[in-house]
Amino acid sequence: MAAAESVSAHEAPTAHNDSPRPDPRTASGAVSGNASRRSPASSHSCRAGDAVYGFAAGLYPSNHPTLPEANHESTEAWGFRVGVPRVATMVLTAQAIVLVRRGDVDEAADRLSEARRLFGIRSEVDRSVFAVADLVEGMVALARDEVDRALDIATRRATQGPTFPPLALALLGEAQAAAGDAKAASDTASALAALGPGAPYPAALAAWVSGLAAGARRDPPRAVAALGQLDRAVTGFADLGMPYEEAVARLDRAPVRSAGGHPADDVARDISDALQVLDRLQAKPQADRARSLLRELGRRPAPPPHEESRRLSAREEEVARLVAQGLSNAEVAQRLFISTRTVTTHLQHIYRRLDVPSRAALIRHVLEASPASEGTSRGRADT
Repeated sequence: MAAAESVSAHEAPTAHNDSPRPDPRTASGAVSGNASRRSPASSHSCRAGDAVYGFAAGLYPSNHPTLPEANHESTEAWGFRVGVPRVATMVLTAQAIVLVRRGDVDEAADRLSEARRLFGIRSEVDRSVFAVADLVEGMVALARDEVDRALDIATRRATQGPTFPPLALALLGEAQAAAGDAKAASDTASALAALGPGAPYPAALAAWVSGLAAGARRDPPRAVAALGQLDRAVTGFADLGMPYEEAVARLDRAPVRSAGGHPADDVARDISDALQVLDRLQAKPQADRARSLLRELGRRPAPPPHEESRRLSAREEEVARLVAQGLSNAEVAQRLFISTRTVTTHLQHIYRRLDVPSRAALIRHVLEASPASEGTSRGRADT
């Protein structure tokens, strides 16, 4: 199909435990293998891989009210410290997924570039690590309305032995529908359905792609016959505990319900329910879409939670504090066990959120907002 509270990759709902159990959300029935055969580094790598799959599949823990924090440095830093770039690469990819859904598309692209730089030449030989990264590049392309590029990426990943068939086919179907190729999107929906039976995640994706193939986004009146498919998608994602996917499917269904003669109040209520979820998840692009749909129905949507846009994450606050102490980007990166590029990305976010134009202005902001005892600087500020 894209946080005030932080959740590390270890806390993702598909995270590994010592007694692996079949996961009905996957076509194969299981994500992880047997941990008893793994070294500690391998076990951490597999946990990070499961986390990436969970984020890509939209499986966010129900006890976290927002999309997971896009700064999972606990696992990323672990990868840097012990020299396991695979782990940090996976976490950077998970961060990119979250950032796309939050509308931070350029930052998501930066995380993918950092992942490829970190893993180096092995990105070309260890495709298992970069299978999801390729898919996220397709998500970035779709978010930028680069439909042809998204279609090219999705076609390659869906046809060349995909590591995650449901995700690859879902991206392919969405791109085909965006390109107006209803026949190809319908065929992809059939391929998703064939990943079962007994696999509810591919089944929900198949129903959703069927609705897109019928024209839910491009020509809602033509898609009225596929309303049952969109109903099944909404129900399927709800049963799986996937709030983002459920909300997006509700938005895709709303214009089709209107075209099918459903009462405007019922349609607006459904959109408003989805909007509440999307605002809570800080999924701005889809939240903006929900507000647009409500306005088309003559309803006034709830205002966006602007106050959250100026709130720094815990990691951003830490970066700002260290910068105010006079540390350079390289020194901040060393202190936090992250890359210098990641520090630069954090600073760009901080400048935008706090509306400050420069490093010097940020230092003044931090010092003015902090007690004198906490604002001691080493006496130099990098520019």
